[in-house]
Amino acid sequence: MRFALKQEPGQDIVIHGSGKLANSLMAENLIDEYRLMVHPVVVGKGKRIFGDREAVKNLDLVKTEPLPNGVIVLTYAPSKAVAEGDEHPYEAQPAQEA
Repeated sequence: MRFALKQEPGQDIVIHGSGKLANSLMAENLIDEYRLMVHPVVVGKGKRIFGDREAVKNLDLVKTEPLPNGVIVLTYAPSKAVAEGDEHPYEAQPAQEA
């Protein structure tokens, strides 16, 4: 029943700035595409995009789009390697010391 909305005809569903809803949909593998906008600004602290998720969600970069104002739109899709059964094809690497 939870997948019924995805099977309905119609337009895409877009979520802007709702980490709680996005996390719920991510847990059910209901997100087909992620679009992240990187702004040319450095801030000292902020809110995590996807909260404190313990589960790894591997993504494949499918498109980049630089905008005239310096913003870069990054479009990701769930990793095909994960869809084919690999648990974690990309292991997090520790930060390198300078």
